[in-house]
Amino acid sequence: TRTRRRTRSAAVGERLVAAAVEVLDEHGPDALTVRGVAERAQVSPTGVYNHLGGKDGILSALFVMGFEDLRTSLDGIDVDDPHDALLEAGRRYRALALRHPGRYALMFEGSGGRWQPTDADRDHAVSGFQALERRVAAGQAVGWFRQGRPTEVAQLVGSAVHGHVSLELRG
Repeated sequence: TRTRRRTRSAAVGERLVAAAVEVLDEHGPDALTVRGVAERAQVSPTGVYNHLGGKDGILSALFVMGFEDLRTSLDGIDVDDPHDALLEAGRRYRALALRHPGRYALMFEGSGGRWQPTDADRDHAVSGFQALERRVAAGQAVGWFRQGRPTEVAQLVGSAVHGHVSLELRG
């Protein structure tokens, strides 16, 4: 007799999120379904509800993952010159968007459905923006960027990069 080994709960959750990333990046937020993610992860649809709370949980997990990746990427810039560091921040933002266009769409355009990020989800989005604010503040401290509230300057910079990347993604 063979005993069937049960997959660790964390491993199932990881497989589900990985499958959701693939579906999202290949087909966009509108194509993301519980059944499609479960099928891709080779898990029953009930597993999606048990591990992620259904479609809303999938969307929240991907939204948070996107902003955590952005924050980590921007915080990981190891360039002393604030001007060069800000240029690198723009390059990394673009690279993440091009590598994960579906997640980028979810982060900045929504799901196309009724799902809305929770306050906790939005806190992760803010942490990504704060990484850009820190870059701007460092440039202001040495006179590279105009003075003013780092938030306002970061919004201008972020809007310009976001606009460029959004247009590029749309061809």
